[in-house]
Amino acid sequence: MTDKPYKFSKKAGRYISKTQTGNREYYYKLLSTIEPLADFDPNSTYGKHIMKKTLPDLREHKRINQTLTEYKNALSTQSRNLTQLQINNEREENYRKSNAIEERAAKIAIQKNPIVVFLKKRAFIISIAFGLLSYINQEQLSTSFWIFIGSYIGLTILMNSLFNSIKRSQLQAAENELKGTDFGLDLRVKEWSKKREIQYKKEEIRKLSEQLLIIEGEIRNQAHELLNEDKLKFILSDQFYNSTDWKQVREQALSTQKNICVECGATDNLAVDHIYPRSKFPDKALELSNTQILCLRCNSSKGNRI
Repeated sequence: MTDKPYKFSKKAGRYISKTQTGNREYYYKLLSTIEPLADFDPNSTYGKHIMKKTLPDLREHKRINQTLTEYKNALSTQSRNLTQLQINNEREENYRKSNAIEERAAKIAIQKNPIVVFLKKRAFIISIAFGLLSYINQEQLSTSFWIFIGSYIGLTILMNSLFNSIKRSQLQAAENELKGTDFGLDLRVKEWSKKREIQYKKEEIRKLSEQLLIIEGEIRNQAHELLNEDKLKFILSDQFYNSTDWKQVREQALSTQKNICVECGATDNLAVDHIYPRSKFPDKALELSNTQILCLRCNSSKGNRI
């Protein structure tokens, strides 16, 4: 059995329609959403036939719609991540720029004020010299020690304060020198990568949306054709077995096939049965090759199965 609308049920021991139970109701609601004019009973013989015919497209519609929803959710997440990345990159770029300006201003201050830099670096040695001179003059170790400590602290504070003041005065000059320098090229590479991913996702969403519109059109057309098939409605109606068309096929079957049950070999109480059930394969209902002879017992036990 290879017909897609059917599957083999181990529990039932036979092939059954895949649209049985809640699936048929689900896909009927989906069909009604796509085509509101498709108003019929999905559990009727005719309704089951329509559902079976439209099922492959409805399943494809469901698959595409699920993928589309996943892509849209992913796009939303990627967009939020890109926004956060841009905020973080802007902070990092400003931080790099500020550090670069500070470093450049310090270099300018060093170049223009070598004496201050010298005193700042040699504060410890100069303080030792003050302490030694004091000891030589007064020969008091404790006094010389405190002169050393006081000189070192005072000189360090003074030189650092003076150097920082000179450095601040050079910040504008440093900023002018670094104007045009790109501090965030590597950061923007990450942004470009994220933007490409987002653009690719948008393109996939556009393609899926187009596919969804196409398949919805196909489902509408198919539903209209099925709903307007007068012959099909007649075949699936209760009057079918009283029709002239069926009686002709039945007579041909009885005259061309052996009048014995193909299942048990009985010769009494015979009936002409559809090999492929009329309710499931209405297009085969009037084909002589789709008929077989069964006794009433075998025909009753076969039911609506293949």
